[in-house]
Amino acid sequence: TERLFTMSDETIELLEAASGLGTGHLRVSAVGPFDVIPVIGSVVEANPGIRVSLTICNSQEALHSLMEFRSDVAMLASDPIDRRFHTVPFGSRPLVLYVNRHHPWAQRRWVRLKDLHRRALIVREAGSQTRLLLEQACTEAGVAPRQHIEVNNRDAFREAVAQGLGIGVVGDRGIVPDSRLHRIVFRDADIRMDRHLACLRERRESRLIRSFLEFVRTVAEQLDGTGSWPQGAP
Repeated sequence: TERLFTMSDETIELLEAASGLGTGHLRVSAVGPFDVIPVIGSVVEANPGIRVSLTICNSQEALHSLMEFRSDVAMLASDPIDRRFHTVPFGSRPLVLYVNRHHPWAQRRWVRLKDLHRRALIVREAGSQTRLLLEQACTEAGVAPRQHIEVNNRDAFREAVAQGLGIGVVGDRGIVPDSRLHRIVFRDADIRMDRHLACLRERRESRLIRSFLEFVRTVAEQLDGTGSWPQGAP
C-alpha cells in the first residue's frame, strides 16, 4: 500500500514539474544533521517549491524507513551492501572520544584503544553504526570497557559526557561543539565510519531523489576535493 501511495505522489510530482510548478515532498532520514543539511540546502535552493522532512535516527532505522516507503533517501554511516538499494559515497569520518573538562584525560590529545579497558563509556543505542564499529574494534583488541551508558539522542549524549558520566565515543564532528567537552583521538586505531546516501534502487530515477543524489556528489567534492573528509577535520 505504501508503494502505491508513493507511486501516486511521484506521478503528481512529475506532472507538476512538467507544468513548471517544481513542487513535491522529499523525506530524508539521516544518522546526523551536519552532513545532510548542506545537501538539503542545495536541493531547496534549486527547487524552492518543495517541502523537506528530516528525521534523525540510526542507520538501521533509516534503512527500515526506506524499505517501508517512509523515507525517500537516507544518509547512512555504512554501505548496506544490498542490491535493493542504490548508494552514493559521501566520505568518511574517524571515531573520536569526548570527555568533560575535569576528566583525567582532559589534557591529553590522544589515547590508545587499550586505554578504554575497564573505563566507563557512553555509547549510542543498538543499531547504531558507531556502537557496532567500536564494539568490533574492542573485541579484536581484547579490550573490555567497564560499563556502558546507552543514549539514543545526540543532545542527551553530549550532555551525559559534559556531566561526567563517562567517556563518549562518536563519529568526528558528530555532535555540536561544546566548551565543556574535550576531544581526543585514537593514536593506534583508525576506526572510520563511511558515509553513504541511499535510496531504493527502483526509485533512484524519481525527480527529487535524483536531484538530491546529484547534489550529494557536488557537496562531497567540495569537502576536500576528493569526496573524503580531511584526516585532520575538527
